[in-house]
Amino acid sequence: MFARSTMPSLSKRPVTIEPVLFLLFLVQGGLKTLKGRYIEHRLTEIYNYTAPLNESTLCSNDNGKDPTQIKIEATTDKLMTYLWYEATLIPIASALILTTLSDFIGRKPMLIISSVGYITASLMTFLVAYLKLPLALLLVPQGVLGVCGGKALLLSISFSYIADVTIHVQNTRSIRFVLLDLMRYLGFGIAFISIDVFLKETQDYVLAFLLLCIPAFLSFIYIILPWLLLESCQTRPIQSNILKEIFLSVFYLFKQNGNGRRLKLLLLLVCLFLYVIVIEELLSVIVSYGQRIPFCWTHNDVRMYRVVGYITPAIASVIVVKLLSPWTSDSWFVRIGLSSGIGLLLSSALATTNSSLLYIAPVLGLLRILPSAILQSVMSKNVTSAEQGTLFGSIAVVISIARFSSPFLMNGIFQHMAEIHQLYIIFYIAIGILVIPLVLMSILDRLSEWHPQPGYLPLQGDDRMTHEAGTRQDRTIDT
Repeated sequence: MFARSTMPSLSKRPVTIEPVLFLLFLVQGGLKTLKGRYIEHRLTEIYNYTAPLNESTLCSNDNGKDPTQIKIEATTDKLMTYLWYEATLIPIASALILTTLSDFIGRKPMLIISSVGYITASLMTFLVAYLKLPLALLLVPQGVLGVCGGKALLLSISFSYIADVTIHVQNTRSIRFVLLDLMRYLGFGIAFISIDVFLKETQDYVLAFLLLCIPAFLSFIYIILPWLLLESCQTRPIQSNILKEIFLSVFYLFKQNGNGRRLKLLLLLVCLFLYVIVIEELLSVIVSYGQRIPFCWTHNDVRMYRVVGYITPAIASVIVVKLLSPWTSDSWFVRIGLSSGIGLLLSSALATTNSSLLYIAPVLGLLRILPSAILQSVMSKNVTSAEQGTLFGSIAVVISIARFSSPFLMNGIFQHMAEIHQLYIIFYIAIGILVIPLVLMSILDRLSEWHPQPGYLPLQGDDRMTHEAGTRQDRTIDT
């Protein structure tokens, strides 16, 4: 069983789970980037089609494209959509179950499952490319990765791990969460750059897929070596059926209302959902907007915007939180992040030149990724140490649903606005959505001023409470 005495040493470690997150998001970003380009590459071979040289801009319309090119693009989009469904829908169940289960059997077993999922998906994708199997078989490794939780499980376990190790130093939790986001975006951005350069030089998709197996294996080695990554969670026996325990854990997470936490958690989850449903697809919408007249972004413009959009905001967020955390509350960091997102949207809507859309707007949006990590940090401080996995499993469900819904909402509005030639309106609609979490944060600030009635148990940082089935009723607080 995990020894509590190791907690102080864990909290003093400057590096814990961060390398795992970086390595596996290197794989995640690599797989996502490679699959789309590989599908197009294979289709050009199947149709014996020579793709045109890179155009200087992307303002050309379908009327000027070869019918075969249109067919290839449509088939690629269709297959990528199916892969997207698998990546977002399957983890809704798997991430919830596995992350909640980690409260009982520990975080490391779930990390091993996640790492094995990425190793398996990388190897299977490599085999599809090496053996030139039917492109539809790419759905199999993505399905395996989804069953293993995908990036939803990876993120939820990573946040749970940091919540465990900062249980006695909660003032450092927010910056540690933001650092996790930095590892995530760094991995994704570096993968995008590396693959772009590699394919330009070699055009060897098989070798590119094989190379992605290396960081996946390195993450597995890092996890299983006991002196590199210690277990952070106190394990406890499962009293009855596993699925029943998981259900009860989720049920009691929202049934308990000590310190009025139920309403706080629900409002914070609504804030997170509304934030993700806008931000998830925002970069793609802005890129599509920039590809049209009058901006006519070049291919290099698109690449630069995507790379800067992944990495720069993560670095800026870490710096700002590190510098301002002694004087700024978590709720204000959320407001700053939401305001930054609104600044990006407003400047994009008002942009009339390439420089304003490509340079000025991203500067105003540098802190737009802050709310995700900070909102999760706030939620984790409102539950007990025995509930962290259950909480982040529930958060994974909310985020997965928002991620699945985002393309339908944002792209659907974008296409409708394109039909009436008023594309900029989508940015004002998105601003309206982000204003709602800003209002809810003010309500939450008022709730935080509420003083608990006599008899309520302290929840923040309480390490004495457990979730063993036999004692649940004794510690449940009904309002």
